[in-house]
Amino acid sequence: MRINRITLPLAAGELELPSEGPVAVLGAREPADYGPIATDRLHFAVPQRGLHDRLRAAGLHVAEAPEALAPHGPFAAALVHLPRARAEAEGLIGQAIGLVGPGAPVILEGAKAEGVEGILRRLRQAGLTLGEVHSKAHGKAVVLWADEAAASLAARWRAAAAPRQREGWWTAPGLFSADGPDPASELLAAELAGRLSGRVVDLGAGWGFLAARVLAADAEGRIERLDLVEHDRRALALAERNLTDSRAAFHWQDVRAIEPEGRGWDAAITNPPFHAAGRRAAPELAEGFIEAAARVLRPGGELWLVANRHLPYERPMRARFREVAIAREAAGFKILHGRGPLAAPGRRRSARRAAQAEGRR
Repeated sequence: MRINRITLPLAAGELELPSEGPVAVLGAREPADYGPIATDRLHFAVPQRGLHDRLRAAGLHVAEAPEALAPHGPFAAALVHLPRARAEAEGLIGQAIGLVGPGAPVILEGAKAEGVEGILRRLRQAGLTLGEVHSKAHGKAVVLWADEAAASLAARWRAAAAPRQREGWWTAPGLFSADGPDPASELLAAELAGRLSGRVVDLGAGWGFLAARVLAADAEGRIERLDLVEHDRRALALAERNLTDSRAAFHWQDVRAIEPEGRGWDAAITNPPFHAAGRRAAPELAEGFIEAAARVLRPGGELWLVANRHLPYERPMRARFREVAIAREAAGFKILHGRGPLAAPGRRRSARRAAQAEGRR
């Protein structure tokens, strides 16, 4: 585990937490060392399924959302890892202030590249009580005290970060394509109109735009079921509001961990992520989606993937599908179509060895 910047005010002796009482942790992105705070005091709110499961497997207290932590409060303190999206970051601060008791400390930390200095400026402009700013590893940490002024600001920030409708779709700050439909998803939806049938899975479904458009375009009812798989519980909850078609089924799951149901899906559709937390380019994320698609599709099944034109996804597609083609290129995007999933290289070797052993008997 990495050393956590959020513990800097504790290490510097600026703040000593109460010896008892739970501590809320919001915005965590990975397991980390929380220094002198006993792990059994930590209560995490983690909507991302993969990290949620890892923390729970480690024996920690984990909920899906900050609201779900409220029954365990009031909290002696809160720790907030600030994300890049400003409205989302402010919403988390508002949630944290609402979880702690009056006058309790809320420790904030964030990276300079993700806007922590702008958040600190807004807190100062609002006249809130802040402690000393601690700097480390291109980021900052500071203590905010949950006084009456903070409580008033927190209510406004929580309201600003709440889900809202954009262009007729429910979205929320911090989610992918939070301001409305993504152009790449729009392109893929147009390409797929009326082309899919049977059982379909949307990998990384987000708040449901692509799935909703695909179902709406299926005038003949050829799609039996469309499963939306999404790792962020917040996005999936909004997908449930955006889709009213009874053929839609919703799964809070890490795409890379899904397994086939029955004989497998007939088709997979995806607009995969290509940035990790912190906006670092991470092509391995989409490669994981391609691997998952090949694993869960039936023999002869097909994958439809949209991506920025420059991203090199043809190679991993060809490693896992018999036929791969660029179905369309437009507006800086490309749609890749793969048909006939291949077993992973390790599985293919195992299958060959098993066949050879069978032949020797």
